[in-house]
Amino acid sequence: MFEAFFSLMGFMKCADDTLEPGIEKIAIYGNHEGPQHVARQLSSGRWTSKFSDKLDAEHTTPDVVTCPTYGGVIRYMKRFFDGMPPKLPPLHPPPARLITVHGGPLVR
Repeated sequence: MFEAFFSLMGFMKCADDTLEPGIEKIAIYGNHEGPQHVARQLSSGRWTSKFSDKLDAEHTTPDVVTCPTYGGVIRYMKRFFDGMPPKLPPLHPPPARLITVHGGPLVR
């Protein structure tokens, strides 16, 4: 599920966490319940994880986050980094389109 979502945002499978210039990498963590967490590699080679809306952490390797709750790294993925965040895939189904009783778009 996580892998398919990140594929839609331009990420592809890769072998490891080796720093590659111009490449953004992510590590997907999972346990017996499936995917649980994602960490992102920074341009410095360090990694960052969001643990809540109030806690972001930077760590030296993806292994630092390995624990029973998140499990371990089950997949590394990468994308060419253009300086912009990944584009979210289109919503499926797309959002509802509001129309008037006559069939035209609802304009406010």
